[in-house]
Amino acid sequence: MPIYNAVPVPLTFTDHTRASTYSDVPILIENCQVSDNCISFMLGLERYRGHRYWNGTKYVKGYNYDGPAFDNGITETNAYKLFIDQIKQIQIKLKKKLAKNPATLLQHEFDALVSWTFNLGPSNLNSSTMLKVLNDNKKSEVPAQMRRRNKAGGETLQGLI
Repeated sequence: MPIYNAVPVPLTFTDHTRASTYSDVPILIENCQVSDNCISFMLGLERYRGHRYWNGTKYVKGYNYDGPAFDNGITETNAYKLFIDQIKQIQIKLKKKLAKNPATLLQHEFDALVSWTFNLGPSNLNSSTMLKVLNDNKKSEVPAQMRRRNKAGGETLQGLI
């Protein structure tokens, strides 16, 4: 059984600078990569399930995988591989959508965008006000925009808080 259930450093929206991995060094958008801390955080929120389950909006399996493969269930290894593939696709999409505006992000900002997009669904990114605000270089408004979309099926999701 994986031990992804705990985040090693308790973080809130206001104390991220206390994390041992915090960096205030801006990263060019084209060089941004999701951090291991973000992967661990996301896996802590996304429980592995070998068979289909209802995630609040649709039936999924593994780590929130909704594709056609694995009708008879999915192993944790395959679920993890699909999860990482989804994260890679989200990174590519985010980099294209940000279009160098803003030109840089901090690591925790990029991680938050990846996690939020994964939970929101990459197809919903295009219509989000958050993306428009970020492309207008209004970073201070991004958290409020992210909190606007924190529900699925009428319930607040921890991955979207």
